Amino acid sequence: MAPTSSSVLVSLQKNTQHIRNICVLAHVDHGKTTMSDSLISSNGIISQKMAGKLRYLDNRKDEQERGITMKSSAISLYYNRPSPTPSPSSTDNQTEYLINLIDSPGHVDFSSEVSTAVRITDGALVLVDAVEGVCIQTHAVLRQAWMEKVRPCLVVNKVDRLITELQMSPLEAYMHITKVIEQVNVIVGGLYNEESVQDTPSSSSDATPSSSSSSSSSSTSQPTDSNTSEDDLESKVFDWSVEEKDDSSIYFNPAMGNVVFASAQDGWAFGINQFAELYSKKLGMKEGVLRRTLWGDFFYSPKEKKIYQKQKGNLQPMFVQFVLNSIWEVYNSVMVTQDREKVDKIVTSLKLNVQPRDIAALSKDPSVTLQAIVTSWLPLSEAVLRMVVDKLPSPAEAQAERLPHLYTPHDLPASASAEERERAERILQSMRKCDPNAEVAVAYVSKVFSVSKESIAAAVRARNLVVMPRRGYSSSSSSSSTPAPPTPMPMPMPMPASTPSPSQHANSTNAPPPEYARAAAGTESSLLPSSNTPSASSSGGSEDSEEFIAFARVFCGTLRRGQKLYIL
Repeated sequence: MAPTSSSVLVSLQKNTQHIRNICVLAHVDHGKTTMSDSLISSNGIISQKMAGKLRYLDNRKDEQERGITMKSSAISLYYNRPSPTPSPSSTDNQTEYLINLIDSPGHVDFSSEVSTAVRITDGALVLVDAVEGVCIQTHAVLRQAWMEKVRPCLVVNKVDRLITELQMSPLEAYMHITKVIEQVNVIVGGLYNEESVQDTPSSSSDATPSSSSSSSSSSTSQPTDSNTSEDDLESKVFDWSVEEKDDSSIYFNPAMGNVVFASAQDGWAFGINQFAELYSKKLGMKEGVLRRTLWGDFFYSPKEKKIYQKQKGNLQPMFVQFVLNSIWEVYNSVMVTQDREKVDKIVTSLKLNVQPRDIAALSKDPSVTLQAIVTSWLPLSEAVLRMVVDKLPSPAEAQAERLPHLYTPHDLPASASAEERERAERILQSMRKCDPNAEVAVAYVSKVFSVSKESIAAAVRARNLVVMPRRGYSSSSSSSSTPAPPTPMPMPMPMPASTPSPSQHANSTNAPPPEYARAAAGTESSLLPSSNTPSASSSGGSEDSEEFIAFARVFCGTLRRGQKLYIL
């Protein structure tokens, strides 16, 4: 895919229903940056073969040297969702989406960077290593997302390790993955219970003494049935509203479409919906039925062509029978037996577009053949971005839920005039609607830091960035101890200083278009008042004067150069 032009991304900002602001959260080394590389490669910015090795969003030298993410980095991506035949009665058949993605650190020492990312996004991709399971930072980022009212989706990453390292059978892998998802849901359930307890009205407990005293006095004056009085007292003392809440939507369940299974290193991922669409045609079953039964204790009998909820004979769960067995077969044919005939049969039966040179590499480097097959069959970007579009909220939907947590205009002083209160209410309504034409622009700034102008100019002039060798990585084609020369990483085309920055509409983070990804510093600093930026004359003519750069979320209005902002 060719890189998307900035004009297309700017035009997509006008439709808030087709924008998703997301961040990637996980424990350290669970595959956040590798997955971000795969998503970036879907926009033609980098090669798919370099995903995971390039670490595109790790743009600092120390990040490349240490092989970990230390600062949050943002980028805007284009996604064209394959959709069913548009309905003639529908007024919105657009399938193009703008994805504002922030890759955050996973190390506990950089947790402040995670806070910066979470507070300016609406949804989160929570990655969990299929082998290591839930770790301490997994718990921390889930709690942070819950407190900031950010809706999460789960990505069970590194499923390939269950095949290549632990050498599990498909059934064993299914049981293991089930436990991993249960561990995550236990954390979510605990967070929900904590919030439910805090939200429980205190009036019920306060009513206990009065209720008991009133009941005792009534019992002495007018004899009543003891059973009736106890039931009446119980209804007054206890509040069962917590029990009545439906909490099914907060948990991760592959059947609900908020879980994706992936191998970011090999570049593949899938959700239940993809296999439901595939097998509905082959089995002649309704797609909705397969979506509900491909995960869980459901067993399909090929002879009877029926689905059972209890195991019958030697039947395997449908997720193992239809999903995992197919993936295990590909890995075994390519990585273990290296059976050329079987590989050709797989490519033909799945109707995959695989280059002959990739198939020919089977005997020399089977990983090349494997990646070519799985990325063509189950591309990671399609599964992940489709889940993002379908399950995570748009800015307009998310702001309606999060605004009470971030902004309370009713806390005006008592001396505020009626006109001021009306204006505050209009601003609040504009923020709820993500109105780009609001009378004022309102932004939430979660992080501000200073950078010298000389550093910015050097970054703009730079066209290549040297990528240090990955930790423990060595070329398979060379057995020499001499390190391989560093790989040049192509930098996006910087934004010219004389060109005004594209209007950043309400609804998006400050993530710029792909070709301007590293020019965000210059464009964002110009949005702050010029009085905060020391000029060359005020610093004695030195070129080392500083610019202030901000990570911000625009809630309403449109940002332009030199504009005054209301900062939350």
